[in-house]
Amino acid sequence: LRYAGINTLELHTESGKPEPFAKEAYLRNKELTEGKYFCLEKVLRERDRYGRLLGELYFPNGTTVSEILVSEGLALVCYYEGSGKFFEKYLEVQRRAIERRVGLFSYLDKPYSQREFIGNKNSRRFHHPACLESKEIKKRIIFKNLEEALKAGYCPSRNCINLIFPSEN
Repeated sequence: LRYAGINTLELHTESGKPEPFAKEAYLRNKELTEGKYFCLEKVLRERDRYGRLLGELYFPNGTTVSEILVSEGLALVCYYEGSGKFFEKYLEVQRRAIERRVGLFSYLDKPYSQREFIGNKNSRRFHHPACLESKEIKKRIIFKNLEEALKAGYCPSRNCINLIFPSEN
């Protein structure tokens, strides 16, 4: 199952080093889900491009796994076709987590997060200005900093994630 409307950073990378907060997200997801029963809600587009089921897992109290991961700064809100309902819901959760500076949102106070980022209005992804892909964006929006991009609901591009959230080790 791939959660609709959110994304976590990659645990397995070419360098062999997990991206920031990827391990924490994996462990928290495991803690929240392993051995438990859920109600599954599928989205309009039943599967992603890799064939994974798209949807959301609800606890009996109505809370979702995604809501918890985003609220703890372990996942980012990302728009995907057919995930609009979840995207809108989790964007508000993300904005509150940004204000608390938890998890990935602790990066918002770093000097490198205070530069402009380039958003693609078509894909709703944003890029670091040094990313080669950013030069080819036709319908662009400029964000004054990382916080503005994330509050607008734009998700970082996979091609430049290491520039947007650099490892601090």
